[in-house]
Amino acid sequence: MTIKKLNRNSENAIQRLIRGKSMFENFYSLEDWYAETEESIANKELEYFTFIKRYFLLEFKKRDIYISSYALDDIIFNCIKNSNPNNFKIDVLKLIELNNLDAKSIVIFPIHNFGFQFFGLKNVFNGSLTSIEIDNFQINTQTNSLEKTQELIVNYAKKVFGKKIDISLLHHFYKSRSLKWLTKNPLLLFEFNFTQLTPFDNLSIILEKLSHITNKLYFISVLRSEESELGKLFSTKNTNNWETLDLEHFLTLNVNNTENMFCLPIHYNYTLLFDEMHLNIDLLAKKKNIYKWEKDSLNSIDKISEGDKNYLITKEPKFSPYHKVSNSLKYFRRSVKSVNDEDKILNFNIALESLLLDNEGDKVLKILERINKSIKYSRNKKNQLENIQNIIDQRNSIVHNATMTNKEFDMLLAYRMYCKIVCFIAKNIEEIEFNKSNKMALFFERK
Repeated sequence: MTIKKLNRNSENAIQRLIRGKSMFENFYSLEDWYAETEESIANKELEYFTFIKRYFLLEFKKRDIYISSYALDDIIFNCIKNSNPNNFKIDVLKLIELNNLDAKSIVIFPIHNFGFQFFGLKNVFNGSLTSIEIDNFQINTQTNSLEKTQELIVNYAKKVFGKKIDISLLHHFYKSRSLKWLTKNPLLLFEFNFTQLTPFDNLSIILEKLSHITNKLYFISVLRSEESELGKLFSTKNTNNWETLDLEHFLTLNVNNTENMFCLPIHYNYTLLFDEMHLNIDLLAKKKNIYKWEKDSLNSIDKISEGDKNYLITKEPKFSPYHKVSNSLKYFRRSVKSVNDEDKILNFNIALESLLLDNEGDKVLKILERINKSIKYSRNKKNQLENIQNIIDQRNSIVHNATMTNKEFDMLLAYRMYCKIVCFIAKNIEEIEFNKSNKMALFFERK
């Protein structure tokens, strides 16, 4: 459904439901009304209610705000009973603001197979934590102490909310849900504008944000990583690390009119959620959290994410190039986190083809030509192209012969090159003729 049609349907729905508001007046909530109303009538009226609800959810999503779906049900139901068609939308917005449903909340997420190179000894000798903070997220080494974890969360929450937050429920969840990961695993904390009235409000949005953050982490990891055996030996992954794979929950901290902490079960049928916990990153920590050239790369990820969000909201073709790059990034993540070379190669080839090609033949030649144009000012360009050629050859050998014929390839070099290509495309993405079936071919012909 187009935005224009949704707007029209929501206006008609407001008029209809307010005209018939007498059917709602004796009920406290939408759920009460639905339970006491004949099913065929309730389902028909619920369609109109859904138009209104989708309108408001969409309007807030455009601003990257995700309000509680359950809370919105109550607000819309209340306004249908008490408002008039002219003031209805204003009244809904006032109640959303009054209940602080556009506020920020925090996600506390367990991860494994993540560490900082060289910093393992620091954890042993003085027990201090190593962390990196980028934009709206922070990632920390394992604390090995519930008290340190509590202090970590309180300090992060104070930065986000501007006040000290009561997290006494943390100890309850730690005991009752056996959250060993709170002390044994690295922790990812991030914030964005979302609220939850029930534990499962906005779960899909949390997963989307998690994917966006891991995109950034992988870019940082490959752009600043160095092949240092000493650094890996003394990584926080390998020193004083007792991380658990018993990861069955994650936590959210909501502060709107009340302070709520939810403990949400991790369902392993959510493949995305399971994948995002396993990072396979050994990050080279530096004195400065992040350098300008790294920040530029992360800005490219933000630009792609924003465009992809617009595509999913509007379905407008002009945003389809962003969606194309976003799909490619999924396979880039899968490649980096893979633990064997075959999976790394196969996923990387998918990432590269989906990034650079239309539905066309002569793939290898066109991939190499387009890479050459994307990294035209890069040093050692010849070595990078030869490395990609070898990786493509190994992909063909794996697919057709179930073996590799030449292991003289450098995946880290290939990953860095991929990041540069994404940055190049993001910088020039407005030039892509989104309405053409051969849009990538036309884009690179002009470069």
